[in-house]
Amino acid sequence: MPRIRWTNGFRLFDAQINAEGVHSWSFDPVLPVDVVFHTLDWRHSIRSNRHDCFELIYLHWGHARCQVQDHVFLLKAGDLVVIDSTVYHRLTARSSRKIKVVSLLFLPELVNAHEASTDAAEYLKPFFHHRPDFPYVVRARTGIPAEVYRLMKLMHQHLPASSDIARLYVRTCVKLILVLLGCHYEEFLKGQETFNRRQGAIQRLRPVFEFIEGHYPERIRLEDMASRVYISKTQFKRLFKQVTGQSFVSFLRHFALRRLRHFCGAQTIPSHR
Repeated sequence: MPRIRWTNGFRLFDAQINAEGVHSWSFDPVLPVDVVFHTLDWRHSIRSNRHDCFELIYLHWGHARCQVQDHVFLLKAGDLVVIDSTVYHRLTARSSRKIKVVSLLFLPELVNAHEASTDAAEYLKPFFHHRPDFPYVVRARTGIPAEVYRLMKLMHQHLPASSDIARLYVRTCVKLILVLLGCHYEEFLKGQETFNRRQGAIQRLRPVFEFIEGHYPERIRLEDMASRVYISKTQFKRLFKQVTGQSFVSFLRHFALRRLRHFCGAQTIPSHR
C-alpha cells in the first residue's frame, strides 16, 4: 500500500470557498470522486461552507467539533460525518493539537450514470432525506466508520483511476460504502418515509376538512368528499381511516357532537344565587 501523505486542509480547502460560502472541488469528469487525507489545527480552521458534492468526513485522529447548520457535534477519533450538498458545515480542532481527517467527496453522477434510477435513489437515500433531526454522525462504536475508512484507503490506492478496471474498483468501493450507510440509516429513513406519506395524506384531505368546517351542519356525503379530492369512494374511505383513525361517518358524528357541546356551552348563562 502506498504511503499516505497528509495535506494541510486549511491551505487546500479554504481558498476554494467563495464569499457565499460555496466550496468548489474540481473532479475528474470521468470519475467524479476523490479521497483526501488532511490535517487541521485550532489556529487555521476552514470556514463554514457547502458544496455541490456529497462528503463523508472520517476523523482519523484527535478530537474535533463539527457544526452542521445550527447543530454542533463533538467528535472522537473513529467517528464519521455524513454531509449532503445543501448544508453548511465546518470542522474545527478541540485542542491545540492537530487533527487528522479523511474526506471522501463525490458527485451523485458517480452512481446515477451507471445505475437504473431506482437503484441510484436507493444508494443515495442517506444524502437525499435530511430533516432537521437527521443523525449526521455515525459513531465509531457502530463499526461502520472503520469499514468506511478501510474502503477509502483502498480507493485512494486506485486514484487517479487510469483504467477501466480501476474506475470499476473505485465505483464498487463507493457503492459498498453507500450500502453500509443505507443499512445504518434504514430505520430512520423508514420513519421519515412514513412521516412524509402521512403529511402528504393530510395535505390531500385538507379540502375535505375545510369543507366540513365551513358547511356544518349541512348534509355532507362521502361521495361528494371523495370527488373533492379526485379519488374513488373506496380509496377515500381507506385514506380517511389511515389519516384520522376513524371512518368518515364516525368522524362526522364526533365532529357534530363536539360542535353541539360547544354551542350549548356558549349558550349557557351562569346562574346567580
